[in-house]
Amino acid sequence: MKCSLFVPEHTSPAKLDTLNLMGADVTLFGKDCVEGELKARSTAKVLSKICKHLKKKISHLFNSIIFLHMSSNRAREGVSNFINIQ
Repeated sequence: MKCSLFVPEHTSPAKLDTLNLMGADVTLFGKDCVEGELKARSTAKVLSKICKHLKKKISHLFNSIIFLHMSSNRAREGVSNFINIQ
């Protein structure tokens, strides 16, 4: 599973290599694990807001597509009914 990690700037190269081999997205940040944790939490909060915004945009787009589809079906039905009446 892909993950993002914030590790202290002085993390050993061997640990960094292992984390990279396991597929982690590693960012060196801060002097200790507390600074890394605070950065990780603030990054997660920003990403969460972005995801919520995108989800809302996708929902609006999906609803618009459904509306257009339904409208086009009604238009076809109206044209069909008009032709049948003539």
